[in-house]
Amino acid sequence: MLRCLILAALLTSSALAGLSQPEDRLAASLGLPAGSYEAALRVESLGLNLWPGSLRLKDPALLGSEQQALTFDEGPAFYGLHCQDAEVYHAPAVFSDFAALRAALFDLPGVVGLGDDGRGFLFRRAATFGWLQWGSGALRLNVCQTEPAADSAATFAPLLSVHQGAEAAAPVASATGLLAWCSADQGAWQRQLALGSLGEPAVSPDGRLLAVSGFDPRPVIFVLSTSSGETLHRLSRPNGTSSLSFAGDSQSLLAQDFAGTYTLLDTASGQVRREWSQPGWGGFALIGGGASRFIQTGSRHQPLRVIDAATGKITRTLNSMAVSADTLTPDGLWAVTLEESGKLSAYRAQDASAAIARKADHTGTVDQPLDLKNSPAALLPGRHPDSVLILVQTPRLRRVQVLEWQVGTAVAASVLTLNPGEQLTMNRATGTLTALPTCLP
Repeated sequence: MLRCLILAALLTSSALAGLSQPEDRLAASLGLPAGSYEAALRVESLGLNLWPGSLRLKDPALLGSEQQALTFDEGPAFYGLHCQDAEVYHAPAVFSDFAALRAALFDLPGVVGLGDDGRGFLFRRAATFGWLQWGSGALRLNVCQTEPAADSAATFAPLLSVHQGAEAAAPVASATGLLAWCSADQGAWQRQLALGSLGEPAVSPDGRLLAVSGFDPRPVIFVLSTSSGETLHRLSRPNGTSSLSFAGDSQSLLAQDFAGTYTLLDTASGQVRREWSQPGWGGFALIGGGASRFIQTGSRHQPLRVIDAATGKITRTLNSMAVSADTLTPDGLWAVTLEESGKLSAYRAQDASAAIARKADHTGTVDQPLDLKNSPAALLPGRHPDSVLILVQTPRLRRVQVLEWQVGTAVAASVLTLNPGEQLTMNRATGTLTALPTCLP
């Protein structure tokens, strides 16, 4: 959500050179009338002294209705809040200024984190909601006073939840810090786990552990028992968490932050097994398979990478062009991609060559008319050691079809249909797939 916002830019040009006052130059660069800004030294609602050169927008309505809605309606509503008495501040800055101000905000008494994407940080202090952003050489701080909104805060659930036992169950986390383990009769546990927001939970492949990142009040990762809801481990994360995933054997958990630092946690002891850094790789999803292998989703401009977390080394590099989704098989031996055309490709996850793999070891096809160009799709580790699940949203319908591909064989027919408000759960012991109603709003 944070990436969708338009960051304010401080532009310089010959047309602005004749304006002597910084507040007038800023107003002109944003297409606002002269006199829109004034110098500012402090945000009284936060008790925060501002950085040098800070300016305050006299009337936030000058931002326009669309920007107002994004900043002061949709943002707070995501966390179950309604905004009023808005304030907007700007200042020229480099990224280190953003990092320093983020740290200073956390040092204020009562500040609780809500969301983070490396260049945008959301927080609250009592009834004050704040949104700090950095981009194009400028800092921007949006502040407002809040009250509870009429609608519920956002909730997060994994695409696939694994359980062991007779009753299907799945997790749901809330932007208000509430975590629930939902059974078919909704008789499982709920916990107010964190002071701030929680992210998308991850369930271990053996169904016994649950991991979720959040703010309490600073960035942290919790590892819990799915049977009792007891917190087993708590790991501080200074730079937040962009993605996390259990290994295929459930013995470790790999987390990555927005700075590109990887941390491998032993799920039995809670101790860090290994930590390494790869700057510029933050923000991409991780999916585990086998004892220590993870695939890191790339983008159309960056390749897919298979990583051995035991060594921190890349074991396979795959092309990401035209790829809609990717995953590892549960045994960690195969990296599988799904293209927009419906083509499935399986590559051995271990290869001595550093070159991008050009030819798949096995291929399959998701039959049309699923129309993957217009239908969101996902790949997930399957029910068998060498299989993957394919989730495809049916065109024009709010329904998800679930198929399965065992590497080297034909794609199985649809085995389940998910309707809105349902989660997919899998009993690891029996391989049974179940559609389960979500238990939080």
